[in-house]
Amino acid sequence: MMSSIESTSTFHSRLSAYTATVLARLRDLAPYAVIELVLPGGSLLALLLWFYRRYKKGTRSSHMTGMRHRGADTIRCGAPAG
Repeated sequence: MMSSIESTSTFHSRLSAYTATVLARLRDLAPYAVIELVLPGGSLLALLLWFYRRYKKGTRSSHMTGMRHRGADTIRCGAPAG
């Protein structure tokens, strides 16, 4: 059975991890909040920028993976044997 000190320690460690996660997410959203509050039409601009960055992040990783595989195929298949 857990003592009250151990359960309190577990609770504090979970709370600390949750707090760190929430703060990290807020740091990610801060630039969009500033754009939204400062610029006229900022809500639309912030939303478009957020979609663009998510799209760009997703295509870069799949694009680079595809390039790596194509490059390896070209090296193997590109040079004539003999």
